[in-house]
Amino acid sequence: MDERFADTANSNNPVTRAIGPGTTQTSMTLFDRIGGEKILDQIVTDVYNDMRGDKEIGKLFARFRLERLKDRTVDYLRGEWGGPEPYKGSDLWISHSHMGIRN
Repeated sequence: MDERFADTANSNNPVTRAIGPGTTQTSMTLFDRIGGEKILDQIVTDVYNDMRGDKEIGKLFARFRLERLKDRTVDYLRGEWGGPEPYKGSDLWISHSHMGIRN
């Protein structure tokens, strides 16, 4: 057993006994907790592939270069989720203003 959790092994709290004292570590960023750059890239790739393959919204993405969108999304999330560099790209509201999104 991990020494950090040794004092919880005999806890009377059934949740603590079942799963441990917690699943997050406040010293780690979300970027680090998901596994860093490789995993973030895979998550974004999977989401864009699912969107492209969707029969309703897939046609909206047909005109875009998904690789470029994916790279920009990874850049944004890396910065927002505490990665090594802050996001330095364009303002998302301005970038999407031409799309007529109302909510």
